[in-house]
Amino acid sequence: MNIVKRIAINIAYGNQLVAVLRILMGALFIFSGFFKVLDPNSFGTVIFRYGVLPDMLIPYAAIVFPFLELTVGCSLLCGFRIQSNALIAIALMLAFIFAISVNVIRGETFDCGCFELNRFGFEENISTTLIIRDLFFVLVLYLIFNAKRHYYSLDNLIEKKQLTNL
Repeated sequence: MNIVKRIAINIAYGNQLVAVLRILMGALFIFSGFFKVLDPNSFGTVIFRYGVLPDMLIPYAAIVFPFLELTVGCSLLCGFRIQSNALIAIALMLAFIFAISVNVIRGETFDCGCFELNRFGFEENISTTLIIRDLFFVLVLYLIFNAKRHYYSLDNLIEKKQLTNL
């Protein structure tokens, strides 16, 4: 039990596993936002299907969300302003969970548009499985947000530079 406790404390403080998770989540957000940025009209159609935003806000959301995903993804990937970007990513994931949940309750079924996998011949329809997956992502992002130390990151390099300049 002592080893498990030590591993849990090490992860909570921030270790290489947290760094790998941060890099993977960054890559995931970049991948998620990339195709949406290239085709905002298609993403706008997906947002419209969810039926949770007023029609007049859909064009703005179709532009803002993908760029936000790309920005957060790049920042997490390179480790810049990690806590702020992890918090933004959590907020995005909670918004996505809300939209998916509303449509699961309504009994709707359509491609979620999460990763634009339909471009590669895969369907990813909204379901409780997506909600569970996104809740897992929120948990990982919370772990990243809560970590005190971040290996392989610009934040870590900046902190070391500031400490050497004291």
